[in-house]
This record gives sequence, C-alpha cells and structure tokens, in this order.
Amino acid sequence: QHIFACFQRKAESVEERMFELSTYELAAPPLKKLPGSHLEHPPDGDVNSNLKAGGGRRDVDAELQEKHGYTTTSLPLPKSGLLGTRLCAPADGVTVLLHPKERKSEVAVLWVPGFGRYADHMEPLRSLFLEEAGADLCGIDPAGHGRAYRRAADEGHAPLYNMLDGPFGLEGIGPGLDKLGELGYTRIVLWANSTQGLTVTTYLTTLRRPPAGLEAVVLTSPYFALNKSTAFNLTNQCGGGYCILKTAAALLRCFPDAPLKTGDAEPVPADQVHHPTTAGWLDTTALAARVHRFDRYLNPQRSTPTYAGWFSSVLRAQQYLLERFPPCGFPLNRCNLPGPEWLSCLSRGPFDARITTPALLFTVPFASTDPDKSAGIIDGVDHRDWNIDPAEARAIFPRVYANGKSYEVPHGFHEMLLASEETIKAELLPHLRELLASLPAKPSA
Repeated sequence: QHIFACFQRKAESVEERMFELSTYELAAPPLKKLPGSHLEHPPDGDVNSNLKAGGGRRDVDAELQEKHGYTTTSLPLPKSGLLGTRLCAPADGVTVLLHPKERKSEVAVLWVPGFGRYADHMEPLRSLFLEEAGADLCGIDPAGHGRAYRRAADEGHAPLYNMLDGPFGLEGIGPGLDKLGELGYTRIVLWANSTQGLTVTTYLTTLRRPPAGLEAVVLTSPYFALNKSTAFNLTNQCGGGYCILKTAAALLRCFPDAPLKTGDAEPVPADQVHHPTTAGWLDTTALAARVHRFDRYLNPQRSTPTYAGWFSSVLRAQQYLLERFPPCGFPLNRCNLPGPEWLSCLSRGPFDARITTPALLFTVPFASTDPDKSAGIIDGVDHRDWNIDPAEARAIFPRVYANGKSYEVPHGFHEMLLASEETIKAELLPHLRELLASLPAKPSA
C-alpha cells in the first residue's frame, strides 16, 4: 500500500505540473534558431502563445475552430475498456469529435492523434485535403487526450493525461464513425498516427466486419515496433527481448498510474512557469517545416509524462499482433532473418485472419538508431524516427493488412501531418487520392 500511495502522490504532482505547462509563451527575447527549423524565431513573436496580454488564458482552440469553420461533439465512452486506475473510471470518459460545421464532401478523413497529441490540424490542412483528396479532414480526441482530457477534468473526473488502454479497442472510434455517418459522410478513412496506429489496428482485428462507412485505413509511423533506444536496446519482435518485455508489460500493468518518465512535468522555477526558456518537442517540430498552430492548454505535454499503464498497453498490443500474425520461426528464429526475406516463407492456412480493409502505410526511411548516423538528415533537418523502428513496422504491416501498400517519406516526420505542406501534397495525398479512386463506387440511394 505504501508503494501504491507513493505512485499516487507522484502522479498527482505530475498532473499539477501539466496544468502549469498548459498556458505559456516562449521566453523573450526572440528564440535563437530552433533545431530543425528554417525560422530564426516565430515571425510575430510566439505564434502559439495562449497567454492574454493582460494575463489569463486565450482560448486558441476556439479561435481556430471559428476561423476554419469547425465545431466539436462530445461522445460518451462505453462502460468498458479503460484501464481501471484510481483516476480513470470507464463512466468518466468522453471522446471528442472535431468536424466541419458545414460538410463539403461525402468523404471524411478521421485523424486519430498519437501519444500526447490532439486533433489540431485545421490550419492549413482542411483546404489541402479538400483540394487534393476531395475529403473533409475531421479528428477525434481519445479519452485522456486534448479536448477530452480537459472536458473530463473540468467535470471533476481528472483523468490521467494520455492514459488509454490500447490493446483491445479504442472505445471512441465506433461512436465517432457513427456520428460521421449521422453528419452525412458515406465514405470514411481512418488516419491514425503512432500509438493510435497500433490501437486502431488492434481494434480492427477484434471486429467481425469493418464498421459501416469505413473504406480505408492510413497509418503513419504506427507503433508496431519499438525504437531500440526505448527499452534498453530490446526488441519486442523475437525470443529474448519478447520474453523480457512480456514480463515487463505484466508488471507495469499492476501499477498503471506510476509515471515512468516525467521530464518537462518536473517542477521548474516560478519565473519559468509561463515563460519557459526552451521549446518543447512540439514547439520545435511545429516550426521545423511550417508554422503549425495548436492550443497548449489542450496539449500541455511538451515531451512527457509517460505512465506505466501506457507503456504496458503498447507492449501488450504489439505482442497481441505478433502472436496473432507471427512471422515464420517465431519466437526463436525471427531474429536471424533479415528484413523481407522471411516474408517469402510465411504460410497461411485456408482462413486468412488479416484485416481486409484497404490500407496505406507511411514511414520515414530511418530510425534514430540506424548505424549510419547521417541517414535521414536532410539539409540539416533530422527526419529520423526516434519513437519506432520504421523497418520493422514496414515488415509487420503486410502480415496484418491483406490489402495494403507501404511508402517511405524521406522528408516526413514521426507525425507525418507535421511535415511541410509540399511533402504532404506531393508524397501523402496523391496515394490517398489514388486509393479512394480505386475503391468501388457507392450505390446511389
């Protein structure tokens, strides 16, 4: 009980710090050139500041929704599935759907953000998706993320930030798809990033048939395989590492509230609470290729915290897919077979359990742990993936998706929609447009 009480106190301290981080502007004088950015500093000061001139918080999200014609709908969660933590009871949760006030297309792309993120790609991607793919860009904030995190907290439920049970379903996806159908969308594409690429995939494997209206899935940097730097150089894809991490996942699940990594969530001097002197990862990435607007009140995580329950969920979901769609020779021989060579010996019985929904996979070519340290560095910008092993993700993808195509995006990032508009327009949306054009036309009503 003493150990659990310590974890509880630490989690509460972290959550208090996350609240402090939710309203700030980067310190003046103007920042020096941010790593990976072509800007010396934001052109009009801190473009993502959510502090009012006279003090208090600007509602940047409301401003952006009004500017780009969006609104939100809260969707109560079913009473099952969330991790049973002290702060996150299933009945307390909501997910929040972001969608245009006025539908412009029968096609909706529903973006599901990854760890520590929320649906904030209204600017400038709504017009880009409409022009290049003929689709309305929508988004959903899972429980514990963004608007869902804040609404539950405002109602006194105080869920843990980013706390989501990933292995067996994303509870808000079904209601989100149903709501899009009610709004008149007849063709829906799920676009899931990072952790939610893994979660959406496990969710789809649990269904007897695809949800109504779902025509395709797009995965960007799905968390199918750990970057080896994440877990002491262990891989979750073969014998020894698999067994160690399986045990670790079971142990971490016993105290899901425990913060494994706090980073920015640690206290800082009082004069830096609302004027931090360094940029968080999103501040940096948001300016690396273009100015990306987001509301820090909805995205207080500048790099951490990481909870034991989240990491346990990731490990269990990876292992679930590995056990259901094993490579030949698993778990002992897999490590001795490089890259796609072992795909040729993958045999299937009369029943193919793979997901049949057409799918696209986008990853950057290289991981941060690639032996060639210059690989993935283009014009001084680091395009390597520091979170997943892209090569392993590309190898796992065809084992799980029967009708999938995989593409490498050299100028992308782990979160592909934070790449430049030119990259999104040239390297992502043409493949989506081609996929949509190849699907059978819907029968007229």
